[in-house]
Amino acid sequence: MARILTDDRDGLADVLRRLERVAPDSPVLAVMRDQVTDPGFRERSDELKRRWDDICRRASDGVPGAEDELRRELRSHPHIEQLRVGLLFALYGRAADGRGDYEEARRLALELAADPRAGHHTHFHVAQFLWNLGERDEARRQFCLALATSESEEDRQTVRVAARTVGAEVAGPAGGASQ
Repeated sequence: MARILTDDRDGLADVLRRLERVAPDSPVLAVMRDQVTDPGFRERSDELKRRWDDICRRASDGVPGAEDELRRELRSHPHIEQLRVGLLFALYGRAADGRGDYEEARRLALELAADPRAGHHTHFHVAQFLWNLGERDEARRQFCLALATSESEEDRQTVRVAARTVGAEVAGPAGGASQ
């Protein structure tokens, strides 16, 4: 905000580039994408997100080398929610296919659940994984956090439907208990 108020365009561009790396799904970044005059900013940001989506998809699909690539990206960008949840998908998928064990997926899910910076996306997916792994109390807590961190009624409805589908009872904003 200080960069905007002082009309420091170079400083703002630097701050936004850093934000692209650490929080590509940030609501602040989404608003800025529409307002920044740097013509390459949106393209760079979108390309990075597409690349991470591709790595996560390939790792989840079990493509050889993709999980290692995902882990390298995660070491470079340890707080990127998209990458952390992508690794959880990959670990869980590998375990479900009999190529791994559920314990590593469980450990990562619990680590993500305990992260105070976790956002809606993380809480939503972690809740489902933990429910499937039999961690019912923590899964319910994560469903509630997913409701609390939802940015739209559509997100809240998606959480309610997911919770109801697995049989979790959760209470949250604008809807009370969901069964």
